[in-house]
Amino acid sequence: MKKLWIIILVVVLIIVAGTAGYLFFQNGGTKSFELDTVFLKVVLAENSNLTKEIQITNTGLQPYHFSAKVSELENIVSLEKENFELASGEQEKINLSFNTQGIVPGIYIGKLIIQDPIKEQVVEIVLEVESKNVLFDSKLSLFPQGQDVIIGQKPNLDITIYDLFSIGRKSVVLNYFVESLDGETIISNIETIIVDEKYEYAQSLDLPLNVEEGKYILGAIVDYLGSVGTSTLTFNIVKKTQTNPSSDKNLTIIVGIFIGFLLLFLGLFTYSIFSRDKLFLELEKQHRSEIKRELAKLKNEEIKVVRLEPVKKQKKLKEIREKKQKVKKVINTIYKVRVRVLKQLKKHHKVDEMKKKLNEWKTKGYNVGEFLTNEKKAKANLNKEIDSFKKEGYKF
Repeated sequence: MKKLWIIILVVVLIIVAGTAGYLFFQNGGTKSFELDTVFLKVVLAENSNLTKEIQITNTGLQPYHFSAKVSELENIVSLEKENFELASGEQEKINLSFNTQGIVPGIYIGKLIIQDPIKEQVVEIVLEVESKNVLFDSKLSLFPQGQDVIIGQKPNLDITIYDLFSIGRKSVVLNYFVESLDGETIISNIETIIVDEKYEYAQSLDLPLNVEEGKYILGAIVDYLGSVGTSTLTFNIVKKTQTNPSSDKNLTIIVGIFIGFLLLFLGLFTYSIFSRDKLFLELEKQHRSEIKRELAKLKNEEIKVVRLEPVKKQKKLKEIREKKQKVKKVINTIYKVRVRVLKQLKKHHKVDEMKKKLNEWKTKGYNVGEFLTNEKKAKANLNKEIDSFKKEGYKF
C-alpha cells in the first residue's frame, strides 16, 4: 500500500509540474522582462517635439543585456538609449523622442522592438500628426462597440465631423481607412463632404473574407485647405466570438488534466480497495476450504462406524458430532483472529504484509489437530501470535 501512495504522489507531482510548465510556456516561457505598456498612441502637431516614456523591468533571476530599436518610424522617433544592462529586478525608462519637423500631417504606424537574450517584445505605436491649426476634426465609432469583429461581419462605422471654429458650411475631404499594425491596408476610401457645424457619416465596413486575424487601426483624416485633423481607434478581427481564447484554452487543458488525474486517482484508489477486499475474500476461501476438509475427514469416520454394533455405533456417532462442533468452533475462532489481524494491517495500509500473512496461513493451515489433542498449547500459541502483533502497535 505504501508503494501505491508513493506512485500516486509521483503522478500528482508530474501532473502539477506538467500543468505549471504548460502554462509557463503558454504565457511566454521565461519572462525575463516586463513593460508597463504594449501599445502607444501619440497625437502631435506638425513641426513639434514630444518625449514619451516606457518602463522596462528585468523580471529574470540574473542581469541581462537589452536592445531597443524603432521600426517603420525611424524618421520621426528616436531613442535616447538603444543598448543597456539591467540587474535582476532593476527598472529603466526608455525615452522615445517624437519629432514631426517636416512630416506631412497624417496617421503613421510603427513599432518599438525590445530584445534580450531570451525573448523579444513589441510595443505597437500609432502616431497622429495634425496641422498646427485644426479647423475640422472627427470622432470615430465602430458598432457593435467593445466587441471583436468577426470575419464575414459588416460592422457599422460612424464618423462625426465637427466644425471647431464655426467657419460655416464648407467642403472638406474625408479619408478613412482600416490598416493592420503591420502596415497592410484592407479598406481605404476618400470622399468630399459638405459640413455645416457638424456632419455624421455612417457606412458599413465590407471587410474582405480573407482578412487575417489580429489588431487593426481604423483611422480618419479630415482635410480642409491644408488644415488636417486626425482620429483613430483600434479593434480586433477574429474568426469567431471569443472572450479570451488563450484563457479558455488553458482552462480546458487544466480541467482535462484535473479530470484525468481524478480518474487516475479513483482508479488507483478503487484498485487499492479491491486489492485489500480481495485479500479478505482469499482468507474466507481458506476458511471454507479448511471446514470442508475437516468435515470430509469426519465424514469418512462416520462411514467406518456404520458396521459397528448399534450401541457402539451410536456412541461413536455422538463423539463424531461433538467433534464436528468443536472443529467448526476451533476453525471459526482462528478465522476471526486472522480477520482481526488483516483488519489491523489494512488499517495501517500494509498490503504487502497482508499478502505475506495469507501465504503463511495457507501453508500453516488451521492446526485443528493441535486444538483437538492439546487445546491448552494451541490456545497459548494463538495468544502468542496476537501478543506479537500487540507489541508492534496493533490493537486487538
